[in-house]
Amino acid sequence: YKDKDVIAMREQLGGLMPELGIDVVLTGHDHVYLRTASLVSNEKVATTYSYLEKDGDIYKAQVQPTGTTYLISGTAGVKFYQANDNSKTDEYFPRGEKILTLNTPMYSAYEIKDKVLYMKAYTVKDGETVLMDSFAIQKDPLQGNAVDYSEDVPQESEPSSFETFMQKVKDAVEILSKLMVNLTRIYVLRVPV
Repeated sequence: YKDKDVIAMREQLGGLMPELGIDVVLTGHDHVYLRTASLVSNEKVATTYSYLEKDGDIYKAQVQPTGTTYLISGTAGVKFYQANDNSKTDEYFPRGEKILTLNTPMYSAYEIKDKVLYMKAYTVKDGETVLMDSFAIQKDPLQGNAVDYSEDVPQESEPSSFETFMQKVKDAVEILSKLMVNLTRIYVLRVPV
């Protein structure tokens, strides 16, 4: 975050991304989760927000943002680092709208529907999927299902169809793993001596 070449690239790209009309930049590798506000030249810009309902979930949406949101998606593996204090990040660009220090795998899911980008970020704790963040970008204020909402976006309580699907995949892998172990034992027992 403080290398001279990284600072120079951040300064160049921070102005270029909004100029090119790029709404979201997705990155990884840093093994943390960070989502910024809408930025131009690494500074927050005035942004209008609405709340949208989709599939029973409420998303806080940026409406026609003029800047770019940057998202570091965390880690999907098992390698974690001792993170610097968030104040170190604050020295170089505005405080993120969501910052998480991770010691569990994390992944994100994106969907674009009717000129609205919906994003959810999840972690896996003790074998359970947990919603950690969500947001939306509404390119056309007439698109999406706007709702009156004045509190922070609630955490999802019911598993989504994606989470249900992933649980079924996990269950199938576990069954196949047990079957392979049993087949290996049967094969070993039948090998002539």
